[in-house]
Amino acid sequence: MDLIVVPVLDENKHPRTLTDMMADVEKDANREDEPWFAFEGEPALNGCSNILLIKAAKYRIVPFVVTAVPRIQNVSIYMNSLINVFNETYPDGEGELILHIASTSEKERKKILGSVLGLVEISKLFEKYPRMKKRKAILMLDQGKQCDADKLGKLFSPEIFSVRLEDGEFPEDTLEELKGEGYEIC
Repeated sequence: MDLIVVPVLDENKHPRTLTDMMADVEKDANREDEPWFAFEGEPALNGCSNILLIKAAKYRIVPFVVTAVPRIQNVSIYMNSLINVFNETYPDGEGELILHIASTSEKERKKILGSVLGLVEISKLFEKYPRMKKRKAILMLDQGKQCDADKLGKLFSPEIFSVRLEDGEFPEDTLEELKGEGYEIC
């Protein structure tokens, strides 16, 4: 088996080890005993992100993965393998897989996120994948953007997905519509 080295560099472009990074990890206020790990940028564009998640599990680092599900070759394989990494490496449900969908308007989504899969395409991908064990994938919408609860309910099962609003709270009527569709709000 070949050793795969994933370089992690500090601001001065010096290599960092996971042990070094652990010393700097800020702990989440609700989980003081477990550091969280988040990718910067789109993880689907980093071919080694799944390997890094597997290695991070050794240190009990809880992964926090946010993806816009970009329109790239093999995105289906990436997403499926990401779910498998969560299920096999973090079987107790640690971590979060967040699909940053931004809006339920495809026009707004393309303007905000660029070249990403459409909501129907994402929905169809998740019909083929195994379910995440012990935790739902999260659909994250942006503050002030369209949130059509009926559209989400038709495309994304509330048994598989929960919903989150980035940086704020849903308006009361939208919140009630999402709950009416059966979504857990996180």
